[in-house]
Amino acid sequence: PMYSPPTIILRGPPPDPEADGIRKPRKPEVYSLAMSPCGKKVAIGIDDGTFVFLHQTSEGTGGMAPISKVGADYAGQDALASSGVGGPGCTPTGAGGWVEVFRAQRHARDLKSLCFSHDGELVATAADDDVCLVWPVSHAIMSGGVPTSTAVPQPRFILHNLVTPVPKRRGKPLPRTAAWRCIVFAPPDGSGASIAGGVLYGALNHAAGIGWLARVGISTGGKTAEVLKHVKVTPQRLTSIALSGDGAIVAAGTNEGEVVLHQVT
Repeated sequence: PMYSPPTIILRGPPPDPEADGIRKPRKPEVYSLAMSPCGKKVAIGIDDGTFVFLHQTSEGTGGMAPISKVGADYAGQDALASSGVGGPGCTPTGAGGWVEVFRAQRHARDLKSLCFSHDGELVATAADDDVCLVWPVSHAIMSGGVPTSTAVPQPRFILHNLVTPVPKRRGKPLPRTAAWRCIVFAPPDGSGASIAGGVLYGALNHAAGIGWLARVGISTGGKTAEVLKHVKVTPQRLTSIALSGDGAIVAAGTNEGEVVLHQVT
């Protein structure tokens, strides 16, 4: 067969018949997912803002033997073994085990988007709490702890805030900030290849309902992040983002069914 049978590498908690989503919360859901280019690292975003990072070890004898327990939010679940996945610059390990390196809840709301850098060293996460973080996940594999994440600053929107009426909800003014909706790292040979740690593109929705694209420079190891450029691309809210293979064109989808192409300059 072309594909091997599917293997579960992260199980959720057993169903709770008393959960109603109001008085007693339902079990957490996997909201976003990303895999490193070589297939040995998996980043998982949970709807409560938790980031879970798994890494494939070179050990293991194949099959689906449980190898590690996970935290209280997933009481009783296991991370399971899985076959290796090859990729560019990657030597497949064969049937190795998957281990949970860490989990951390540094977002206050749904973790809607996450992505790996082209070298698999960094993961960027974005949530509904207006926060975007960069994580040096490879350092976590070596140290065994939760890495220090770096917050990506938002564009300042000085001119936009000056000429745009204060956004309101139910008659009350809203903060003049934007929510990160989705993010993607630029390819190494594309725009931003000269930036040591890489370039991150993000789709943001301003409180006034305007969709923006931001280009962020990330330093080596993800220690610092700086907004290099931001541009208003649509009066609608953005819902998705994609980047061409050479990093020259950004595509963004809106909540009105539009797709906007933007030439990177």
